[in-house]
Amino acid sequence: MHASMEGRADPHTNGADAKDRWIVLLMLMRRYLTICSVLLLVATPYAHAGMTETLLQRQRSSDLRVEGDRLVTAGHAGYRAQPGVPSPAGVHVTYLGTGGVLIERDGAAILTAPYFANNSLFRVGLWCLAPRNELVDEFMPGLGHVQAILVGHAHYDHLLDLPHVWASHGQHTQIFGNRSMCNLLHGAQPQPATVDVEGDRRTGTSPGIYHETHGGKIRFLPIASSHAPNVALPPTPWGLKAMVSPWAVEEPLDHLPGRSRHWRLGETLAWVIELHGSTGSRPFRIYYQDAAHIPEDWQHPGNGDIDLAILTVASTNLIGQRRFIERIDEVLAPEHWMLIHWEDFFHTYSQDPAQIFTVPYTNPVDFIRNLRDAGVEDRQWVLPAPGASLLY
Repeated sequence: MHASMEGRADPHTNGADAKDRWIVLLMLMRRYLTICSVLLLVATPYAHAGMTETLLQRQRSSDLRVEGDRLVTAGHAGYRAQPGVPSPAGVHVTYLGTGGVLIERDGAAILTAPYFANNSLFRVGLWCLAPRNELVDEFMPGLGHVQAILVGHAHYDHLLDLPHVWASHGQHTQIFGNRSMCNLLHGAQPQPATVDVEGDRRTGTSPGIYHETHGGKIRFLPIASSHAPNVALPPTPWGLKAMVSPWAVEEPLDHLPGRSRHWRLGETLAWVIELHGSTGSRPFRIYYQDAAHIPEDWQHPGNGDIDLAILTVASTNLIGQRRFIERIDEVLAPEHWMLIHWEDFFHTYSQDPAQIFTVPYTNPVDFIRNLRDAGVEDRQWVLPAPGASLLY
């Protein structure tokens, strides 16, 4: 009996061992990619001009063109203007970079988590993260009309700047997001006012619960979503994929983490935001995601049209841009498409489009071509540079 027990595999132990091996593989793959990228960046001053851009598949935003026309919308001469919007509803949207947007209508505003620090690949992969509070203070618009800040997931590029944003610009606001976000921000001093909305999500079996600010002038619904892979070898839908820190922070922290891997994803959320105008006007409805996700049919809240979809471009090539665009069109059918999180958030933050690169291994030009192939008209989409202000 003893011999037979020794030779028998414990399925629970084997499962745990397999999980541990997979976690180690993901960590090694991430470290390998980071080291390679850092070496490329360090070698840039000594290498042939454009080598890093070629190997990282980055492009300057000023070079993003289709048939000779620039694609980026910016408040600078020579860049694409926002296409005209017939009978605008008076909704102002300012793109701040990465996942950050400030949305305003009739004196009521809402913010999604901005990121200005743009830590280098070296810091992200091998060293400690560093907030850039001076950049927050320089580029953050006034938040006097904001009562809520929305967060879709808890990775560092959506949370790192929030403690200073809240402490120095928005102590009158509440930050809404997942449990991982709340536990991470518990370590900030002072502690921001956070709200865990995981239990209020719209899912395939639950309609979800709306929250509201400004006496009901703004309403927002969290929707269960997911996060596209961060990396793949090769960077295609059929490549070997890995996700950075896909777990959750399960307990409140007493200090903010220094390493990027400790800012853990948690349950990913998308949001539907309703902005109510004057009496008699219909609400303007926005679908927002800060991580690329191909939506399911139930993710449309079902009680009105989507006027604007604010969509992440980064990593769409890893889940299939054509399929992503098709499903956004089928499920949400937005009148307007605003494409965000397309710029390189490892490169120093700037609102000058000449100083902005595309995020490595994601090509916005291909995305625009796929939009056109799907029948989305040029008047419907915008690819804004950080700092661009749009009217809908």
